[in-house]
Amino acid sequence: MIGRWFKKISGYRGIMVLIVVISWFLIQGTALGQESEFLPLEKIDSFETISMPEFSESLDTHRGSESETFERFKYPIGALLFTIFAGVMFRFKKNRSARPLFLMGSLVIFGFINGGCPCPISSFQNFILLGLGAEFKIHTILWFLGIVVVTYLFGRVWCGWICHLGALQEFIYSSDRFDFLKGKRTQEIMRWIRYVLFAALIVQLIATQEILFSHVDPFKVAFNLSSYYTAGWILLGILLITSLFIYRPFCRAACPVGLLLGWTNRLPGASIIGRNKSCTGCLSCRKVCRTQAIDEYATVSHPDCIMCGDCLDSCKKEGLSCFRKKYVDSRFSLPYIDGLLKSLSRTTSGIMQRSRSVSYMKREKKNNEHLF
Repeated sequence: MIGRWFKKISGYRGIMVLIVVISWFLIQGTALGQESEFLPLEKIDSFETISMPEFSESLDTHRGSESETFERFKYPIGALLFTIFAGVMFRFKKNRSARPLFLMGSLVIFGFINGGCPCPISSFQNFILLGLGAEFKIHTILWFLGIVVVTYLFGRVWCGWICHLGALQEFIYSSDRFDFLKGKRTQEIMRWIRYVLFAALIVQLIATQEILFSHVDPFKVAFNLSSYYTAGWILLGILLITSLFIYRPFCRAACPVGLLLGWTNRLPGASIIGRNKSCTGCLSCRKVCRTQAIDEYATVSHPDCIMCGDCLDSCKKEGLSCFRKKYVDSRFSLPYIDGLLKSLSRTTSGIMQRSRSVSYMKREKKNNEHLF
């Protein structure tokens, strides 16, 4: 009953709910979980030059470090546990109506209260920085790896049930009357845009070894209600406008984490949705799929499926079910991966070596400046 009520507040009513939530936190103060990456670059640089005295034997310092460690891991662990719980709930038909409740809770807690943290995109970027030998945050890397493991075991329930970034877009979405936005050509365009943006993000991380997207992240602008850069507000405007007419536009056209989790679904043994022997080909599942993950043959595109469960609820014959993938996708076969990795290693090895040498020279320059 609660789940049905939450479904009714989608669209323009969802916007009203967001306005109420934002107004509340405007009165109480901005979000509590702002990260340092969201600050201006000049402020971060000046902050890094401040040195604090070290008291290795101090009990207060020890207690402070323990408290800081707990605060860093508290929300990521909580998010993973809720994702696992959602993966269990998803398996039962009566429980799937509670999905909007999960999304609303995530939007309020991880979004407006905690300022968009834990951010899956920042976690992914820290994971890339780990491979480049640059500075990174270990708790965000463990958080990203945890999402990958949970997705493999339970499916993409993080994207469909928990992700606060997707929840913001889903509650704003209000119109599906533009058929051309749901066409096959539009889906292909969004898919290629995501590939291009993913490649651009990797190149930027290799070249700069810094997380720059967080400074203009439209979701952090929305959740924190502030931005030091005009580009952040512009991206937020684009996000809000496109979310009105396209279901989860950022998830389907820009999100690097969603792309990687979709690739995880290609692996054998991954938890996916697919047809069973009861399928009659009525295509009722395709009509309700808002991510256009089901084709005219009722075949589910696993990289595009976010495990929302709408297709399972729409099929009266129960022609769809959850199962473990028993084969390797042809586009994710071992020869394909081997060739892809070889080509990537050839093209990026030179860039990585150059970036590491530049990083080493910068560190040496800073050390020399401190000496003099």
